[in-house]
Amino acid sequence: MATERWEMTDRLKRIIGNAETEAFKNECLIVGPDHLLAGFLMERTGVFGEIFLKGEFHLESLKKGMKKPKGEGLVHQSFGIEVSSSVQELFLKANGLKERYGQLLLNEGHVLKALLLSGEVDHLLTKEQKELLIFHGTTARDLIVSLPSIMDKSFDDSFIRRARNEEKEKICAFVKDHFSVDWAKTVENGMESEVPTVFLAENEKGDYIGFAAFDAYEKKKGYFGPMGVLPESRQSGMGKNLLLSCLQKMFSMNYEYAVIGGAGPIEFYEKTCGAAVIPKFEK
Repeated sequence: MATERWEMTDRLKRIIGNAETEAFKNECLIVGPDHLLAGFLMERTGVFGEIFLKGEFHLESLKKGMKKPKGEGLVHQSFGIEVSSSVQELFLKANGLKERYGQLLLNEGHVLKALLLSGEVDHLLTKEQKELLIFHGTTARDLIVSLPSIMDKSFDDSFIRRARNEEKEKICAFVKDHFSVDWAKTVENGMESEVPTVFLAENEKGDYIGFAAFDAYEKKKGYFGPMGVLPESRQSGMGKNLLLSCLQKMFSMNYEYAVIGGAGPIEFYEKTCGAAVIPKFEK
């Protein structure tokens, strides 16, 4: 039975391609969980370069322990070849994580988390390697962006504006109702500045459809976030417009760098403003 085709990040598409390549090399026409793990470890961008260096993963040794999937293959629209029932179930669970987090694209973190929690690849990993993959690869990450580098980036600010002090109550209610109480409290910090550090996205009727803030999280200087756009407006480019509006304003205030805190959709920030993952250090 064919499954729906999900929208996903380019990095996840590459990982799927890696897994398919590994299945072919293993003389197998069905992608199993072991191939999928290899696909992750073959990736070297974003957090996965960091993971590979810290985990001492020896791919050739790992591949020798890989198992071919049992049973018949299933068609999955995100793959070019058939997948095992385990992989199909993993992607269903990953999509559930994506929806729980209210994100638009299925990303590599969703799939990696589903894979590791399933126990399907425990025979290929040490306890330490599995913990490292979870710690570095399945959680939101802080990013850093050089602000001078984004000044030549074009965007449409037609429906973006800075918040006004008298809108504080209305804006905080919007964020609380559509996003979270915690985000509303952070936005309230940004609204308490003499000149608010909150930007708004509106539709043609003047209704709020998104927001972004900086210097608001615990009132830390040079810190961008949170940012949110209503689900029905997420493919309109408003996220990009809000992000670049804030970052360019931060540059005009003489910031050289901005930290983007707790970014879930890492690839969006990498592509939009050239942000880079800040390495994590184990406690």
